[in-house]
Amino acid sequence: MGTILVPPFAHYRPTAPLVQAAYAEGLRILEVEQKSKKKSERNDRLFAVPVRSHSENALRDVRDLTKPVQEELEKFFIATEELEDKKLKILGWEGPKQALMAIRQAAKSFAKPQE
Repeated sequence: MGTILVPPFAHYRPTAPLVQAAYAEGLRILEVEQKSKKKSERNDRLFAVPVRSHSENALRDVRDLTKPVQEELEKFFIATEELEDKKLKILGWEGPKQALMAIRQAAKSFAKPQE
């Protein structure tokens, strides 16, 4: 699961999956299914906004992303996966509750011993 920190300017860059639980209300998750030639798997994208921003006009909550911005992000992820000969199926945007569940599930998976 990738994490996207939405900065107060027009540039989206994946970051490490670190989110302060105290600021969980601003989380959203874009649920996606990624298909390659060999397998199909979930590869959701987590979105968060910075707790502190130097811009007064900064986005305060990821849920405030407009529909055109959401669609632009979806197209970006679809295009980048196609470069690796993968197909992405957008399953939908979900709120903070589902985002926190995904974080907890990813943490449990990461904590399991590797086979």
